[in-house]
Amino acid sequence: MNSKRTWIEKLGDFISGKGFYLVVLICVAAIALSGFYLIQGVRDGLDDGLDQPVSGSAGIVEPPSAKPSAAASARPSAAPSPRPSQQQPSPAVTPELREKLTETAARAAKAAGYENAGTVEFLMDKAGHFYFMEMNTRLQVEHPVSELVTGVDIVKWQIRIAAGVPLDFTQEDIQVRGAAIECRINALGAGKVGFFHTPGGPWVRFDTFL
Repeated sequence: MNSKRTWIEKLGDFISGKGFYLVVLICVAAIALSGFYLIQGVRDGLDDGLDQPVSGSAGIVEPPSAKPSAAASARPSAAPSPRPSQQQPSPAVTPELREKLTETAARAAKAAGYENAGTVEFLMDKAGHFYFMEMNTRLQVEHPVSELVTGVDIVKWQIRIAAGVPLDFTQEDIQVRGAAIECRINALGAGKVGFFHTPGGPWVRFDTFL
């Protein structure tokens, strides 16, 4: 008991004397080292985000959409979206192929008995053959490009269909006019926006949480 008290007393004397400055120095060094690794981690994260490939989506009238290649469509888990840019209509999809994709997507929805807005995704190889990938029973983040070139408010119709309101148009009534490009800016982490300028002009759509 006495030896332990003596050890504690000696440690207290050391800290209260010259050892105090040594402890402060160690704490400052630890904080500086932690800050260095934190900044380095943020820089690495930004570099990874800038290295994400940008590719055009071969989207068509919702619900069908096609991707130019499997490589461009790879979605690694727990990572930023590799497709921050969407294009409508896709230059890789011919009008004839677009019609086939639309028919195939409609048949898939009817076979499943699905009624509402949804997205059927396909993969397409270099030869123009397309393959079913998945169906999402919801809107995709790419839906604004389809809304702009078709004039159909898909979000509104999703709500109306759920409320039992029948469609007042057919697939033949939907015509693709013009072209649209969607660009997404994603934050890799929490932070403060120091400057914000909202784009505008004819045919410009801007969606944000800011």
